[in-house]
Amino acid sequence: MRKSLALIGVVAILAVAAASIAVFAAEPMPGLGSAADVNPNGCVDCHKKTADGKDYSLPAEIKNLKKHPKASDSMLSTLKGCYTCHAKRADLGGLMHAAHLTGKDNSFIKAYDGSCTHCHSVNAATGAISIKGK
Repeated sequence: MRKSLALIGVVAILAVAAASIAVFAAEPMPGLGSAADVNPNGCVDCHKKTADGKDYSLPAEIKNLKKHPKASDSMLSTLKGCYTCHAKRADLGGLMHAAHLTGKDNSFIKAYDGSCTHCHSVNAATGAISIKGK
């Protein structure tokens, strides 16, 4: 009985892996494979001032957070500045995923389909995932 369950589990895992490979092969995601990387710098490619004057830059976004301590605009102009504090607490990933992937009116999901490769790069040879702009 245990061998049968183990075999079923292995077959299920292989089926999911095969389906995932088929999806990636059929339509490359931005930043992976042959598709052009539309956000090579990650956060700062989207978080910037727009041509119509709207400010979505990291310093502007941080100022909208009520509980965030004050920080200089130059410190917040890159993701490296964010890691000055957030790396010590190891909480930036959880905060960013919650902000970008939850909520019914989430603009990241609407505009970018919630695609991981807008923020993360994937090494197609090794499968290693990293954060752009860090």
